[in-house]
Order: sequence, then structure tokens, then C-alpha cells
Amino acid sequence: MEMLFNASVWAAAVRVATPLLLAAFGCLLCDKAGITNLAIDGFITVGCFICVAVVDQCGGNVWLGMLGAVAGTALYSAIFGLAVVRFRANHIIASIAMNLLSGGVCFSCNKALQDIISALKHLYCSLHSSCRETVFIKNFPLPPRFPRWHPFRQRVPQ
Repeated sequence: MEMLFNASVWAAAVRVATPLLLAAFGCLLCDKAGITNLAIDGFITVGCFICVAVVDQCGGNVWLGMLGAVAGTALYSAIFGLAVVRFRANHIIASIAMNLLSGGVCFSCNKALQDIISALKHLYCSLHSSCRETVFIKNFPLPPRFPRWHPFRQRVPQ
């Protein structure tokens, strides 16, 4: 009972709930316009991915990350608006498609971004002989490619 009257708990609740409230207001605005938008989770996913990617690539500048997330999410939601308004797609089907697309887009972009970063690190280390990463990677013990033991595989008694 004492926790309910603690000011820090209420401040943390407001801080954590703010993104969800902003997304709910966006969904309410779409509902007032006559469009059923269930793709709010997909928009949040894309915005979070873009924010983290921009902050990582811009040296930790959070404001650029927020600006990139707003611009990227606006572009992603414009695709939804184009499908629903221009091409007259079903709102529910388009929302489900945008939610599924967001997971695939974020996964694919993350994989491509990691491949680019590792290629650039490899190029940098090949050009500079004093790179410590190449020595670390050469001496790092790697597990076998296909291990015989798997934590979810049941062992058969012999």
C-alpha cells in the first residue's frame, strides 16, 4: 500500500507509459478519420529500430535518433495510408500486413546493417596493421559449427 503513494513509482509509471499513450493518441486520430488502424505495434517496432540504428551510427546522439525515428515511422505509416486510402485496401488486412512487415523489415535491416559494419571493421583492420581486433578474432576459440550436444535435444540411453 505504501508503494501506491510513492512519488518515484508514479513518475516511473508516467515515463514508461508515455510512448504507449502517444501511440494510442495516434490510433484515436486514425479512428476519428474513419480508418481502423491496428498497425500501431508495427509502427512502434519500426520507430524503435530506426532510433537505435541512428543513435548507434551517429555516435550516441539521442536527438538525431528521435528525429530519424519520427521520419522513418512517418514514411512507414505513409505506406499504410497509401494502401488504405489510395488503393482502398481493407483496413484490418492492411494493418495485419503492416505488423507482419515491420518484423521482417527490422530483422532484414538489422542483418544488413551488421554485415556492413563487420565488413567495414574488416576493411579497417586489413588497412591498419595495428588493429587489435584481428589478433583477438584469430585467437578466439570458436565452438564447432554443428555441436553434437543441444540443450533441447533429448538424450537417448545407450
